[in-house]
Amino acid sequence: MGTDTLFRGEGLSKSFFGNLVLDSVSFDIHYGEVFGLVGENGAGKSTLTKIITGVYTADSGKMWLGSEEAVISNVRDAKEMGIGVVFQELSLCVNLTVAENIFVDEMATRRLGILNRKELYARTNELLERFNVDIRPDEKVGRLTMGNRQIVEILKALVTNPRLLILDEPTSSLGESEIQRLFELIREIKKKNFSVIYISHHLNEIFEITDRVMVLRDGKNVGVCQSNTLEIGELVRLMINDDIQEFFGKHQAKFTEKDVIYEVRNLSREPVFSDISFKLHRGEILGVAGIIGSGKLDICKTLFGIGKYDTGEILYNGKKTDFTSTAEALNKGIVFLPESRKIEGLFLRDSVQNNIITNILKDVSTNNFIRQHKIHKVVDEYMKKVNIKARSRTQRVTFLSGGNQQKVLLSKCLATKPKILFAIDPTRGIDVGSKAEIHKILNKIAGEGVGIILISSEIDELTALSDRIIVLNSGMIGEVIDQEHFDGRAIRLSMHKKL
Repeated sequence: MGTDTLFRGEGLSKSFFGNLVLDSVSFDIHYGEVFGLVGENGAGKSTLTKIITGVYTADSGKMWLGSEEAVISNVRDAKEMGIGVVFQELSLCVNLTVAENIFVDEMATRRLGILNRKELYARTNELLERFNVDIRPDEKVGRLTMGNRQIVEILKALVTNPRLLILDEPTSSLGESEIQRLFELIREIKKKNFSVIYISHHLNEIFEITDRVMVLRDGKNVGVCQSNTLEIGELVRLMINDDIQEFFGKHQAKFTEKDVIYEVRNLSREPVFSDISFKLHRGEILGVAGIIGSGKLDICKTLFGIGKYDTGEILYNGKKTDFTSTAEALNKGIVFLPESRKIEGLFLRDSVQNNIITNILKDVSTNNFIRQHKIHKVVDEYMKKVNIKARSRTQRVTFLSGGNQQKVLLSKCLATKPKILFAIDPTRGIDVGSKAEIHKILNKIAGEGVGIILISSEIDELTALSDRIIVLNSGMIGEVIDQEHFDGRAIRLSMHKKL
């Protein structure tokens, strides 16, 4: 092994119940390198990560850390060797403070359970200041946004100064400014000659932050490339073994004033948002851009009946409407696709079919009795329409890939035959193939007359799908941009303007 190599894996393989999910994967990671790891859901990324971190033991193959063979039998072995990880699924205790979560492992080993809170908060503040994060050490994690929870999870992993840090979809809940602060921190880690394995479905991040990238497909290493010489078309081809001519499908709707289905006039809920006004047309995809704290989620949730507003009015089909509950919004044909499928969207331990019919029980019932043949008809229709890859309609959702879980959530929404869809980061944390499929579905239902309000953390997604984009700043509309004037860089700058 070369003197510049921190970690090496050779011939790593793993099977589950006779199914080979990792097939003789070999690679090396250099000191001070950000090593990208990409592939579709089911390509073997999670399995490889869990072998490196001691969650799984490889069936065959070896690993080296520095000049010594790394025998990693469990999670403790990996930690003691200096391997840290932040998994996509957060492991924070929502009832504990930020400081307590960051130093939870150290607290658990203290003698007599004695805790010096002054010292704990001082050390936490040091970390927060280094990351330029405006979070109080004594804030309960349960009160934080998803983005800030992700940051706390990363800080928790960095406390031990790991030689190799694995970040699994670290930006899935972060806004633009938080992503850039994370990248700044990663660059600081590189300067200290530590290394990072960076796993992401956001290919633009792979090009921006990684030095090299390894592509897994069907459990095999199909290529390790220099990021600065790689083109996105080649990366996508390696991932799916095919070419995608258009990574994002372009949507173009034609509408007039008579097509307005939903109108918001001077809506305010101080101090969260104020004087919000816009119109949504039938068949339009209206994008909403804004950093975390811009009010974008609060506005959409309020419009769906989650929370009240102080002043203003909402018109639905030209009539003044005041949704006091989510049930009322659903009955009117308005549906909400939440940002977190696993926390807010799906019953993970339940089946595909039971998740899809959650909001349409009346439609699959006769005389208050649920009819299986009606359920099967609806579920089979959407499994085919949305291309859900599952063993059967009764398979538990928790055993599906992230992309297929998201398709189940989308099917749950579409089964209500909505007139308006609020879609919050509809492709967050899923692979490139599933993302392209969901884009096609959103374009299709918009073409059928559904009005879509699309909130996305990905500017490329907004500019590809939207007919217009509303840019929010500090709870106010900064500007509304028509499709012919879309410019990713300008939109990013607009998101950070002070009004």
